[in-house]
Amino acid sequence: MAEIAGAAEEGSALELGARTARMASFILASKVLSFAFLAASFIVVTRLLGPSVYGIYVVAAAVVGTFGSFGSFGIATALNKFGAEYITRKEHAKLGPLVSDGLAILLIAGAILMLLSIALSVPIARYSLHNASLAYIIQIISGSILASMLFGAGYSVLIGVGRSMHAALVITSGALFQAAISIGLAVAGFGALAPAIGLVVGQASGFLLALYLITTSNLVGLVAPSIAGIRRMLKFSAPIALSNMFGAVMSNASLIVLGLFATTFVLGNFGIASKVGYMFDIVFGSISLSLLPTFTATLANSKLSHRAGEFFGYSVYLAFLLAAPLIFFVAILAKPVSFVAFSGVYTLAPLYLRITALGLLIYIAGSYASTLMVSANKVKEVMKYNAVIAAVQLALLFVLVPEFGGIGLVVLMFIITPIVMGILFVRAIMRDFRAQLRIGRLIRVLAANLISSVPAYLLGLFWGGEYIPLLITAAIAYIAVYPPVLVLVGGMSREDMDRIRSVSLRIPVVGDAIGLLLSYAGLLF
Repeated sequence: MAEIAGAAEEGSALELGARTARMASFILASKVLSFAFLAASFIVVTRLLGPSVYGIYVVAAAVVGTFGSFGSFGIATALNKFGAEYITRKEHAKLGPLVSDGLAILLIAGAILMLLSIALSVPIARYSLHNASLAYIIQIISGSILASMLFGAGYSVLIGVGRSMHAALVITSGALFQAAISIGLAVAGFGALAPAIGLVVGQASGFLLALYLITTSNLVGLVAPSIAGIRRMLKFSAPIALSNMFGAVMSNASLIVLGLFATTFVLGNFGIASKVGYMFDIVFGSISLSLLPTFTATLANSKLSHRAGEFFGYSVYLAFLLAAPLIFFVAILAKPVSFVAFSGVYTLAPLYLRITALGLLIYIAGSYASTLMVSANKVKEVMKYNAVIAAVQLALLFVLVPEFGGIGLVVLMFIITPIVMGILFVRAIMRDFRAQLRIGRLIRVLAANLISSVPAYLLGLFWGGEYIPLLITAAIAYIAVYPPVLVLVGGMSREDMDRIRSVSLRIPVVGDAIGLLLSYAGLLF
């Protein structure tokens, strides 16, 4: 009987893994398409504007981001988490009030913050942009405060209720609108206003599509919001909102501080590194979005709740397995990547990219640990840790930026911050969930990437000035070397391979590609 129960539990665990993989694959595909659209827009806009004009947009976006620092007030997380919980418990009647109360909170809060940003735009432009006449850029981009809140909430609802294909459509359509409008306006000569308008319109259009898909769903029917429901949601989301505020205020305020000690040229180069960080969020963000409802379902299932720590460890391992090659590739070939994408006028960007890429690898464990804690309703503890991180950032901001400029800010935000985050959150989930990070296996994955990156490094060292053929050749070499080296150094066992294969078979988007790479790596067994 024990063997039968164990087999059933393992089957349930694999089904949860497969569900996460299916959800992540749709979100991953949508983010890949989104990144393709936004990357094309980003490249065209940054080339047309140049580092100094693009730096104006970076500062304006940071100013507005400070007002929108509460993110979605934790509502998007609540909609994702409780949507998955109600679906798991088959309490579909609760979905309509949940979504209605959440959107009501966002409409009120977002509108207030947007109007406040517009009202203060002139003095802010005078000090942060050193030109009060540029206040109109801040006023236009202030619309993204409300639009981004609603957009994030819209696709979070769809992910929570298991409509990952619809969520993927929303994410992709928002990016497509943003890219098309940004490029069109930049070509027409709108300057820093082009990406600002594109951002607002893209997010607003994505939300409208999400609202249509939600209201036409058989699961969710919007109703009049209630005061009691709003209070219950705020009780859960308020600590998350404060957590978001700590991180977002420091992230955006740090750019404003950099603007006090550096030129818009430096800001433009820093903006390049920050944007490229979004590329890695394609992998991290899509997996994390899917992990929240999966962790929630795991903790709600008495037969699987004791395995939450195990799911965490394996999630971090899979993220390393998938993301480390991309991170190492960008870090080693930062100059060709930067010059091909953004042109050689962004001379500081390659160094910033190297530091950003390596820092994001450190970020994985802390990010997923935070997701697991939110799933377990430990939102006040999450808020406390984020307050500590913000305090560390604030203490070092006025030391590193005045002394080292842009490089000081890159090190603070992409190296020091992930290290502190990892120490706080990972230690907590090891204590509460008996989670294990599989350190030995992670070290072997890193070793496999170090070895696999040697051909790319040598190609970059001895190649001429034609960067596009270099990047293509180096990518092919990395793909050819990485899977077998991963097996040889013990970064992936036969058990890992079989487990990944069993899950990937049911992934509709990237399952075939994963299967081919596993078959190639499996030749060494």
